[in-house]
Amino acid sequence: MISDEGIIGWNPRSWQYNFENNKIFGKDSIILITVRSHKSWVRSMYLQQINIGNAVDPKYYLLSSKDYDYCVGANDKVHNLDSDIILDVDSFNLKEVVGLYKNYFKKTIVVPIENINKLDFIRELIAIDSKKLNILKKDMKHTKGLNPSFSSVGVRLSIVREKVASVFGLTTQSSHCLSVRGLIDTQHVAPLSKKELEREKFDNSFLKKMDRRIKGLVRWRWFMATVISKVFPKKYSLPNSTYFGKWLEENDKYYKSIVESREGYVVFCNKQ
Repeated sequence: MISDEGIIGWNPRSWQYNFENNKIFGKDSIILITVRSHKSWVRSMYLQQINIGNAVDPKYYLLSSKDYDYCVGANDKVHNLDSDIILDVDSFNLKEVVGLYKNYFKKTIVVPIENINKLDFIRELIAIDSKKLNILKKDMKHTKGLNPSFSSVGVRLSIVREKVASVFGLTTQSSHCLSVRGLIDTQHVAPLSKKELEREKFDNSFLKKMDRRIKGLVRWRWFMATVISKVFPKKYSLPNSTYFGKWLEENDKYYKSIVESREGYVVFCNKQ
């Protein structure tokens, strides 16, 4: 079993390309796709950008296809390094992306995010008795989120922080910067020396782990997500002026049909 949010891709503009790559898994594969309502997905995508340090106003991230093409064409860096720093919301079509997979793979299961914890779809993947399934459901209910989002206050503070930094010609270092830097730094990796091996042992020691934990207390993302969001828990809502794309109504209609299906999820079987 392979589980990765990036398999389909974050940006709708890459879905067709990623689908072609995913054919490598073979037609007999069983595909599980989790979906959410249109506005919920757009909000989630934007908050993920804030989480990783790309603190921009929604209007500069959530773009129409026309504006997206203009930005990519005007700045090759956006296209070549990481197109996820902008999002083409006009290309977000739930029925279309599900269609890619259901029409190619043997079995495609589509589960709305609000029904994930019920785990009823598990029976479509493996044979499992009711007792074991109930244990899994209980564990799911008590599982804490590993990627907490910023609250409304956290988002506003992050954007203000970025604006203040920009006054001085600075920008905060996001995960995008780290990923590029990581690729550059690991192009030529030499074997570790004896001194470096000793250093590696220290890095894994109890004292070093405690040191990293203490430093984590002052990291912006951790502080916003686990401290500020608890003190000011109000969830962030996108502005009324937000552009949600041309498929809003159609996506919500399709999503509703899945949520209200008899099983609470939908299975598509492709006769090959």
